[in-house]
Amino acid sequence: MKLRASFALFRCGRCNRTYANPLGHMCVVRMDRKSPVRKTTVAPKADLSAGCGTCGKPMGNPLTHVCVIRSDFKKRKAAAAKRTAVKPRHLYQSCRDDDCQRVPCTAFRDGRAEGYQDGYSDGEAAGYRAGQASMAPAEGG
Repeated sequence: MKLRASFALFRCGRCNRTYANPLGHMCVVRMDRKSPVRKTTVAPKADLSAGCGTCGKPMGNPLTHVCVIRSDFKKRKAAAAKRTAVKPRHLYQSCRDDDCQRVPCTAFRDGRAEGYQDGYSDGEAAGYRAGQASMAPAEGG
């Protein structure tokens, strides 16, 4: 249990907040509405409250106080894990699905089939052995 002491000597006429040091007061007001104009008053106020050392909330009875620290740690952790999760890549070269409608997959599939047909019609399949034989070292050499 931690005792917290606070005191204020002035009350601002513009933002209605209390402060102890007039040189350190930063007045923050909304600009979209007109605040009532009051006078800055000298209003000594002291407060001695017991606050929890863990959560900082004021507690009336230390025996019945339950700290509830609200955090979005789990949500942020899950979001970070989701961002860094590696999705499996769909490579068009290794796509074996004939019904895949992705543009690279269809283009690769069509180009490969067309190239295979062109090579087969040019006689590559029949001329393979002749080509291999022409590259063999000459005998008697």
